[in-house]
Amino acid sequence: LTLELFRRNGRSIPAARFGTVWSRSAGVPLPLRTFFPKVLGLRRRLRGWIRSEALERLRSGFCLYDPRQAAQAGSHFSPQNFYVSDRGLVLFLPPLTLGSVSEGIPEFLLPWDPAGPRLPEN
Repeated sequence: LTLELFRRNGRSIPAARFGTVWSRSAGVPLPLRTFFPKVLGLRRRLRGWIRSEALERLRSGFCLYDPRQAAQAGSHFSPQNFYVSDRGLVLFLPPLTLGSVSEGIPEFLLPWDPAGPRLPEN
């Protein structure tokens, strides 16, 4: 379940995104750790990966991130900021974290493997 809020001043500006993943059988929200039960240092590992991804996107010209913010991208990640899509687990940062409004809400995809989301190698 995701919810996006937008401000309108003659244009749409992403203001916030909220993501919640629920267990149908238990009827409760699931924390990110549920998808990686045996991984130690999960938050540190994901923050390092997000930082690397943001810097690579900046270097490749894929995005127009602020270089200083891209270098600090991992520090903006919260384990509550994720949702499930058909492509995988999507981690996201708050709007305007890495660049201007035109960059939208930065997303980072962990694709599905048969066993679940594929955790990047660090």
